[in-house]
Amino acid sequence: MRRRPAHSDAAAIPSRSAFTLCLCGLIFIMAGVTLPTPVYVFYETQWGMSATDVTLAYASYIAPLALALLTVGGISDIIGRRPVLMASFGLAALGMASFAVATDPGYVFAARLVHGLALGGGLGALASGAVDWAPAAHPTWGSVAASAGPTFGLAVGGLASGLIVDTLPAPTRTVYIVFAVIYVALAIWAMAIREPAPAGGDLRRSFIPRLGVPHTARTAFLWLIPATLVIASTGGQFNAMAPVIMRTMLHVHGSALAGAVLAVLHVSSAIGALTGGRRRPRTLILMGMAALGIGVTSILITLLAAWTPGYIVGAALSGYGVGTTFLGCVKGAAELAPAGRRSAILATVNLTNFVGLTIPLVVAGIAVALSGVAATLVGYTVAQLILIGLAILGQLRRPRRGEAA
Repeated sequence: MRRRPAHSDAAAIPSRSAFTLCLCGLIFIMAGVTLPTPVYVFYETQWGMSATDVTLAYASYIAPLALALLTVGGISDIIGRRPVLMASFGLAALGMASFAVATDPGYVFAARLVHGLALGGGLGALASGAVDWAPAAHPTWGSVAASAGPTFGLAVGGLASGLIVDTLPAPTRTVYIVFAVIYVALAIWAMAIREPAPAGGDLRRSFIPRLGVPHTARTAFLWLIPATLVIASTGGQFNAMAPVIMRTMLHVHGSALAGAVLAVLHVSSAIGALTGGRRRPRTLILMGMAALGIGVTSILITLLAAWTPGYIVGAALSGYGVGTTFLGCVKGAAELAPAGRRSAILATVNLTNFVGLTIPLVVAGIAVALSGVAATLVGYTVAQLILIGLAILGQLRRPRRGEAA
C-alpha cells in the first residue's frame, strides 16, 4: 500500500504551534505599519521631509496592500498556508532591510511598498490559519486572534519603536534590524509547520483581481461593510488626528497625553475582542455599534466643550466598540465561507478595513484645510453615525441561521 505523505495527515499538524505562529504573525506583521512613526522625526531633520512627505510615506503601503489582498489574498486556500506565510514574512524582512539602509526618502517609500505587499499577502493566510488551527478545546480563539491580533500589533509597533529609538543607538536603523530578525524567525517557524493538503483550485485565476466572497454570501457580507468602515474610520481618526485634535480643541500640547489616549483606545479595543469570543456575530456587532454610537457622540460633545476627561472616556467607549465589532465581522465573515475558502473572504474584510482607514482620513485632511478641525469633526461624526445606523439595520435584517453560538 502506498504511504500517504505526512503533510496530508491532519492529525500531524502541530495545531498549537501553528495557531501561536498565526497569532504572533498577526501582531508583528501589523506592528510594521506603525513601526516607522517615531522615526519620521529623524527623517524630517536629516532629509528635510515635509509633513506632506511623511503623510504620503505613511499611506504608500495601502496601494500594494490592496493589490495583494485582491489578487493573492486568498492564494493560501489553493497552495496552502505555509508557503504564503514564508513568503510574507520574507518580504516583511526585506522591507525592514530597506528601512535600515535608507539614505534618502526613496528607500522609505520602497520599504513601505514592500511591507504593504507582505501585509496584503499574509493577512488572509494568518487570519484564516488562526481560525483553522485554533485549539480544539477553544475554537473561538481563532476569531479572537484574527481580530485582536492586528490591534495589538498596531500598539506594539508604535510602543516598541518608541522605546528602541529612545534607548538604543542608531535610532534610524536599530529598530528595523530588530524587526527584520523577528520576521526571519517567523519565516523559519512557518517553514517548520505542517498542514493538510490545501483545497486546491485554479492558481492562475487567483491572480485576477476580485473580491473573495462566495456568490451566495454577498448580500450577507454587504451588510458587514458599514460596520467595518466605521471601526476603521474611528481607528484612523485617533491614529492620525489625535495630536492635532487635542492641540487645537483641547489646548493640550505635547505628545504624552495623546499617546495615553491612543493607548486607551487600543487597550479597550483589545478588551472588547478578548471578552467577546463566545458571543454571536450579530450580538457582537450590535454591542459594538451601540458603544461606538455613544463613544463618537460623546467625543464630539466633549471636544466642543474642551473637556479632556470626556474625550478620554469617549476613546475608551469607542475602542471597546471597535474591538467588539471587528471580532463580530471576522466571525460573521468566516461563517459565510466554506472551511477551505476562508482566507479569501477574510482578506476582503481586511481590504475593506484598510479602505475605511485611509479614504476618510484623506477627505478629512482636505476638509481640515478648508473648514477647520471643529467643522471637519462634526461632518466626520455625522458620517460615522450614518454608518452605525446602516450597520445596525444590516444586522437586524440578517437571517439567524448559521450563526455560531
